[in-house]
Amino acid sequence: ESSVYVELTWHTPGDVDPTDQGAAAGADLDLHLAHPSASGGDQDGDGEPEPWFDPLWDCYWFNSDPDWGPFSPPTDDDPHLNVEDVDGAGPETIIFELPEVGVTYRVAVHAWNNHGFGPSAATVRIFLMGEQVFESDPVALETGDLWEVADIGWIGWPNAEVTPLSGPDGAPVVFPNAGP
Repeated sequence: ESSVYVELTWHTPGDVDPTDQGAAAGADLDLHLAHPSASGGDQDGDGEPEPWFDPLWDCYWFNSDPDWGPFSPPTDDDPHLNVEDVDGAGPETIIFELPEVGVTYRVAVHAWNNHGFGPSAATVRIFLMGEQVFESDPVALETGDLWEVADIGWIGWPNAEVTPLSGPDGAPVVFPNAGP
């Protein structure tokens, strides 16, 4: 069991067979885990960068094995996108064995492309030391939406704090038309 295990699954009502495989055979949602050093584009229009799509500090399909930790390989101090699903319902998973003490990581989901199947309801689960400590309510996402799900503050092995994210109105934090 991993120190940190993050899992994304989704349900797309317009996809009658989420188990079929192939290009555009289902909606493609992407799980992201960002380091606090990440600096991507301004997704919410407030003039400040969000961490998403940073080529070094955002772990997702484009950067599935980043080198974040202070140790050189072969130590396992970096996250790893170990399951990627481009055509169905997930899961997509990121594992992280040795997060840095005192560092807070952010989890997000990007609806890359629904391939004409319509919106998907995304659910994220977070496990610490094999124990599920968080499960989101399903959040409906359209192509281009980016949902900021939760922060994982690594206090020190085996302790972490998961903080769900929400807007001022208590609704999920979703940026439309997000992308690199």
